Amino acid sequence: MSFRHERRYRYIDPGLPCRATRPAQMRMAIPKADVFFDPESDFEQKLATLSPAQLQVLTLITSGYLNKQIAAMRGLAEATIKAHLSEILRRLEVRSRTQAAVKFAIYCERMRTQRDCVAAS
Repeated sequence: MSFRHERRYRYIDPGLPCRATRPAQMRMAIPKADVFFDPESDFEQKLATLSPAQLQVLTLITSGYLNKQIAAMRGLAEATIKAHLSEILRRLEVRSRTQAAVKFAIYCERMRTQRDCVAAS
């Protein structure tokens, strides 16, 4: 394995059950998505409390955009995006933008899968 590839796996937490150094071990070390998303939670109700602007910011964050990029796309100040993000984190009861993005992505994927299943029947 080259140095470039070794660097990629160096961030793995040694506290994980598997010390990932190779791609196969890496897959075993990543927890299932259900660990981050409790189907019995009221995530949908929490999402309903977001304004349309906050929901759009959450969607762009989930897509991987930076605050500065979101501000440029929406024609707003970066401070406004930060304020939206703070409110999103508070309303969704999460600690970081990554947590919010993961939960929202899982929620969207479940809704898409559920819609596809209903359409197929």
